[in-house]
Amino acid sequence: MHFHPDVLEALPIWFHVGALPSLKKLNNFFYSHCLCDHHHISSTKGITNIACTRLCTTHTNQGSCDCATCSKLRKSAGCLKPFKCINTAKKILDCLPPKWVPAPLPHRSNPDLTAEGAAQNQLALKNDAPVTFNPMLTENGPIENAFHIICPSTTWEELP
Repeated sequence: MHFHPDVLEALPIWFHVGALPSLKKLNNFFYSHCLCDHHHISSTKGITNIACTRLCTTHTNQGSCDCATCSKLRKSAGCLKPFKCINTAKKILDCLPPKWVPAPLPHRSNPDLTAEGAAQNQLALKNDAPVTFNPMLTENGPIENAFHIICPSTTWEELP
């Protein structure tokens, strides 16, 4: 199943559901706190926007850099070292597997079910027979529609 980019962008970045374990180390990093507290980043979209920020050609890797990008981020967010926050945002995005990174939908090499296949599925549903799964299913509604927890109706009282 593919997730629509809008759904992926709405996911919270801190303690992201699909992140690699290395994100836990970055969650408590100094510049991660700056991203959260000063830049007000809470979603994957926000971290992507910061990570894609281009530094000016006049940029210097110093806290006192007065290039246009650093000056703007310093003024708008009260950030001490904007280039460090940009680099941290890139590292955070690197902790997300490709499936979870907001990007345009992939080219569909396998088309959706044909009209005939969909009709066969409707007939199969009426006859309580197996249906053909559409592998290119894409959820494009709100994030609440994208995740479902499926579990047995019985509960276990004992730990395994």
